[in-house]
Amino acid sequence: MAASIHNPISGKVVVTIKRSINGLFPKFGFKRRLALEFLSIEMDPSTGLEKGTIKTYAEKVEREDNEVIMYETKLVIPEDFGGIGAVLVVNEHNKEMFVKDIVIHGIPTQPHLHFACNSWIQSTDKRVFFTTKVKLNTLFFFPMLSLHICRHL
Repeated sequence: MAASIHNPISGKVVVTIKRSINGLFPKFGFKRRLALEFLSIEMDPSTGLEKGTIKTYAEKVEREDNEVIMYETKLVIPEDFGGIGAVLVVNEHNKEMFVKDIVIHGIPTQPHLHFACNSWIQSTDKRVFFTTKVKLNTLFFFPMLSLHICRHL
């Protein structure tokens, strides 16, 4: 596959948030968006630096469920972006939330890219989650990720 931004790959991101114990989670002060930033596992071959990120906002999906709240968004991945290795989640809500998992559907090489989060994120905090699939070139990914995180946290 030739490196090109002209043939992007489209996917769908689903974020599962566990309702709080008191069940009031979605009614008091929660926005309907969740900020996500996806990081590539590859470095830019021409510069040796990290590739850009893909930023998006997931919107709350209206559905009846007593256990979880779902957020969804479309994700357009440039063909030369490489594999996704991590996602930076920013809690822009005014309350903490428990992020159960994040799944990207529709990537041709991997139909369901899964991030097992199972973590509380405090209000205005940022948290990085890694995919459950490990690749050999992640040895190059971790130094790049630490630089990226230091700049954004």
